[in-house]
Amino acid sequence: MARTIRLGERLMKIAGMVKRGASIIDVGTDHAYLPAYLLLCGAIDAAKASDIRPGPIARAEQTRRRFCLKDRLELFVCPGLRDFSTSDADTIIIAGMGGETIAAILDEAPWTRDGLHRLILQPMTSPGELRRYLFENGYEIYDEVLARDRGRLYTILDARGGGPGDSARLPFEYFASRHVLGDDLAGAYLELQLNRIGKRIDGLLHSRTPGRGELSFLRDAVDGLTQLKREWEECRR
Repeated sequence: MARTIRLGERLMKIAGMVKRGASIIDVGTDHAYLPAYLLLCGAIDAAKASDIRPGPIARAEQTRRRFCLKDRLELFVCPGLRDFSTSDADTIIIAGMGGETIAAILDEAPWTRDGLHRLILQPMTSPGELRRYLFENGYEIYDEVLARDRGRLYTILDARGGGPGDSARLPFEYFASRHVLGDDLAGAYLELQLNRIGKRIDGLLHSRTPGRGELSFLRDAVDGLTQLKREWEECRR
């Protein structure tokens, strides 16, 4: 019987962020490959995994049976974190869904703001909307890890509640944090963000009623990200 699971680079980076001995909830688990991998390599002793649909949980059950993890991996059919509470885990992993969806899941679980729970968040889309939600609702980003998987670049945020709960951030912080400066992929990621913002600016400039406030915000973000990219390049010399 196989005793290992091979993860893609995105999930491997997430797995590497989980502290040894953590108790986790993997939200939107699908096949439960991530918690199964962590259990099999001895990083954690037990895990919980959930998905909103029965189909993914059925696939997760196949993984649980295949690797004899019935007593160590609990499976739940529920939306987001609705069936969980503060004592169920110290680490919450929400990966592989849109940033707005992740924000909605956190919004329905206000106990995640208590500063006692580590949040490992990997948005597939709308990372800026997720960052905005975190900033405005008392979460802080303590680290940011980048991953390249199947030709795409992803950001993985390490967040925790207990922050000031305001949106007084520099514009570039809605697209990337200074934590990426030590990441080999930061140059490519920052360039990607600059290209995306450039397209948004072009779109606004060609619209009949460009929002001057948004234009100013985006231009300031470009300045901040450009400076961040320069700092990253200097660190590599």
